[in-house]
Amino acid sequence: MPATRASNLVAHLYGVLGLIPGIASLVAAYRPDAPWSELALLGAGWLAAGMFAVMVFRLATGLMRAGEDCGRLEAESKGLKRELDGRTSVLEYVVSVRQGSVRGATDYDGV
Repeated sequence: MPATRASNLVAHLYGVLGLIPGIASLVAAYRPDAPWSELALLGAGWLAAGMFAVMVFRLATGLMRAGEDCGRLEAESKGLKRELDGRTSVLEYVVSVRQGSVRGATDYDGV
């Protein structure tokens, strides 16, 4: 899981470094004598940016989980394929014994 920790570190570092200029622009954009419409527009922009950030983090989390599930399911399917191959070889042997095609199977009693 070191890759997950590294990607989380990069995401958090990018998020924190993105907040610094954002907060600076928010402080610079605020004027005490501004009409309420400008303040509402500023708030709406920050609300949209926050919603976008939440969507990005949820998508990133979902993609990480999907990648982990994909790896787990791939390993599980390889194990199932090995088991199925083993069962197939046993079944082929049993069929060949039943048909008498295995050398030394002439004394088979048919059970």
